[in-house]
Amino acid sequence: MEFIQQNLNPELLFVTGTGCALLLYYWLFDHNYLGVQAMRSFNQQSRARWVDAILKQPGSEILAVQVLRNSIMTATVMASTCVLLVIALMSLISDTDKFASHWIDAGTLQSMWKIKVGSLLLTIFVAFWHFAQAIRFYGHTGYLLGMSRQSGEDTHSLTGNTVSLLNTAGHLFSFGNRYFFFSLALSLWWFGLIYFLIGTVSLTWMGWWLDRRALSSTV
Repeated sequence: MEFIQQNLNPELLFVTGTGCALLLYYWLFDHNYLGVQAMRSFNQQSRARWVDAILKQPGSEILAVQVLRNSIMTATVMASTCVLLVIALMSLISDTDKFASHWIDAGTLQSMWKIKVGSLLLTIFVAFWHFAQAIRFYGHTGYLLGMSRQSGEDTHSLTGNTVSLLNTAGHLFSFGNRYFFFSLALSLWWFGLIYFLIGTVSLTWMGWWLDRRALSSTV
């Protein structure tokens, strides 16, 4: 491992790791590189069918409330976890000299440890923001699902608006999860860029493999 760290360009490792993350987060799934098997497309279609079924079947309001409640609680737990991680990290770095000497490589004490910690904090903050916004849009979706069809609202318009809000909430939650897991790779960066590269590539491959495997028997 020391031989690899000494003979590979640190900047190359950083760019490669970041590139792998962007490849997963903003291209493979979000631009439908995997076609109809993309998890995002599958989830969009599933949410649209669910909303259509809820609005067409009388007496399904309780089911809608339960599903939205579970979604809101899940996003709330993840947002709370991000807040706790930020508090724990801020407590850890309150004594900067002690923190750097225990967690950061000696060769980067004066130049890189602030960037490493700042990147991790920023990523967790961004994940928190996405989870918080997901809660917000799930709440808006609940109001639309609770609207009575006899109130004069066009059914097609109501369904379209509800699906749009629900998909937005789902996308925000998905991005929050991606940023949250990417923070794990950034944590490995404290120990060296080679570990960051290994962590990023591993998370990229596992995310792609799990989504592909989950849809292989349903599409």
